[in-house]
Amino acid sequence: MKITAIITLLTVMLSACASAQMGTAWTDNFNQPRDPQIAEEARSFIIKRQGCDHFRGEPAYDGKRLEFLTQQIKELCTGSDAELRRLRAKFSDQPDTIEALLEFEDCIEFGTVCTEKK
Repeated sequence: MKITAIITLLTVMLSACASAQMGTAWTDNFNQPRDPQIAEEARSFIIKRQGCDHFRGEPAYDGKRLEFLTQQIKELCTGSDAELRRLRAKFSDQPDTIEALLEFEDCIEFGTVCTEKK
């Protein structure tokens, strides 16, 4: 009886873990639906990096705007080259996550050393 209960409990726990790994529906910074199979850790990066890329493309038409853009870029972009490399290595066995990360340029930060894709 105890063995049956333990096996049932383990089955329920493993099913819960498997469904949690499957992912849930989500949208990115541009309110676009994204693949639920993308790893949760990569999702946070994607949203932050989309913000970074958005502000990198904005015009600095006056001093106040330049100050605002500089602050946003500093907050959203700093460390993103290394983080992108780290996530690509960590999730190299997850094609959905890698595909999502490939939409980002490898080297965007000034004054950092990074390796271009080959």
